[in-house]
Amino acid sequence: MASFRSLHPEILVAIAKNLHANDLLGGFSLSCKAVFAALRSDPALPRTFRLAADATKSLRAFDSHSGTTHADSDAQLAHWQDPPRGERPWPGAAFVGHWDRPEPWRALTLAQRRRLLLLAATSGHPASLEVAIRRCGVAAADSIPISSGEKECHYCGALAAGDLRCAEILWSAGFQLRRRHDPFSTAAPAAVMGSLEACQWLLARPGEDPDSVQRLVLQLAECAAFAGREGQLDWLLEQQGLALSQLPHLACCAALGGHVGSMRRLRARAGGAWRVGADMRLLAALVGGVAPLPVVEEAAAQLLGEVGVAAAVAAGTVLQRARLVLAAALSYSHDWAVKLGWQALAASTANEVENLDGHESGELWDVFMNSCDLGLPADFGQRMLRLLDIPGFDLLQSLAAAVAVDHADVPAVRLLAARSSAARADVIRYMSEKLSLGTLQLPACELLHALGLDLDWQHVEAARLEGNVEEAAWMAKALVARGRLPDVAQDQTLFLAYNLLQRGDDVATLLGCLGVRDAHTDDRYLAFMRSLNAEYGLASLAAGGSVVALEDYVGRMAAVGVALEPLEPDIMHDTAAANQAAQDWLRERGLLAHEDV
Repeated sequence: MASFRSLHPEILVAIAKNLHANDLLGGFSLSCKAVFAALRSDPALPRTFRLAADATKSLRAFDSHSGTTHADSDAQLAHWQDPPRGERPWPGAAFVGHWDRPEPWRALTLAQRRRLLLLAATSGHPASLEVAIRRCGVAAADSIPISSGEKECHYCGALAAGDLRCAEILWSAGFQLRRRHDPFSTAAPAAVMGSLEACQWLLARPGEDPDSVQRLVLQLAECAAFAGREGQLDWLLEQQGLALSQLPHLACCAALGGHVGSMRRLRARAGGAWRVGADMRLLAALVGGVAPLPVVEEAAAQLLGEVGVAAAVAAGTVLQRARLVLAAALSYSHDWAVKLGWQALAASTANEVENLDGHESGELWDVFMNSCDLGLPADFGQRMLRLLDIPGFDLLQSLAAAVAVDHADVPAVRLLAARSSAARADVIRYMSEKLSLGTLQLPACELLHALGLDLDWQHVEAARLEGNVEEAAWMAKALVARGRLPDVAQDQTLFLAYNLLQRGDDVATLLGCLGVRDAHTDDRYLAFMRSLNAEYGLASLAAGGSVVALEDYVGRMAAVGVALEPLEPDIMHDTAAANQAAQDWLRERGLLAHEDV
């Protein structure tokens, strides 16, 4: 399936507006920054939707020691305050009526069947989930996806929906949490969307890592503080033995969530554990976070008393003020960035930044890169233009170009490339390096032609070798559209074909990607089909494809005179065990050599 990232932002916004709330809860990727901005501000969307990327960045920017470093903060939309089912109720009877039959599932790839299973898990409708588990053809032991952004997604959805019946159904069916699962991905929905019971349910199933319980307790407390769930927070503090040294961190989480009262209460509770300088550190985290400006000002008044924000900032060192400039420049809170970042701070640091020593400059650039690693604001390009115009900060130009390309932020890449010939050269140099290494991401690939960068089949192979199959497929289609067809008998072409089959593409889709006419009498078609390792192609398709695609593949091979042998265990992909529907189909037709594959 084509990624959301390859679609135009306006199309993505239209899609997002019509997604069911449970789809948004599921953690599917909407990676375009322009869409993030539109979703945040569009009044047509349910008012209670907020970007999980905002919360994730905020909670992690303040303190890195909590261990919450593995979530894909750009891959989720989540509902953080009120249950969505009243606004867009789950069509339980219709779902059961349509999907409680084998026929609709046969044409779905493994990814599509996982998606339906995930939607059912987030539905709060146990009957829908039971139908999905029974019919989906996804093996329970391997059903939790291992790609970033989807880890533990079934439990994430079930806990976010606040219905422990669905969580129990998943557990009973064998969809257990992975041994080394990311606790944050389940802690956030349990604490923010769920209830105290959801937190207790999750803590009773911590996994096999002996340290996972305390990590999970801390992450539940972070999320409860962010959401203002004081009952859950009190229980975690009193019953689960959180150290007093964590209270400043939890106070920051509460302030970032807009709960200044909770912040004040946690600050008072900390007593002597409130470290020296913690107030200014908390203020810096708020500047770089997502809390609305009124909340930041109220928190600053509580923290600084009569000193005031401007005076406190002015009293700081050049490095401290420069760090706040960067924090404001990269903040998700637009109003705070405008008021503080570009007016109160920039004038006082503009010339002084140039005089920082090497160590201090390096620390400043580290702040920039670390913040960018946690996620970019939607108008990153515009902010960078303003930041780079401040004397002393123009040295960040090459880093800004690298970050924009790394994050495939097309608007930012365009703006930076248009800033100056030097900036354009930085963008082209970095994109060229990424292209050669096979690590250039969509939709940045779409700028290759505009920037005068040539594309060839070696770039397709480089992307494929890096595991970027989606980008490799896009490049292949672009080359075919320009009339540059591949040699269908070459190993590179065949390996790309196996990768596309493995992700679930059927043969017709594969042929279109390679520019091969889908006709049994076409010479290139015959050459391609006969060049494939028939068994390896079948094993690839069994990893992610649909039953209908398998039937089509076997039929095509028979039509070109290729007889298929039963697949031996050593040819099967590691991920194929998850595709239970494909395994069953192969076994029924004698195409699977051993029952224990």
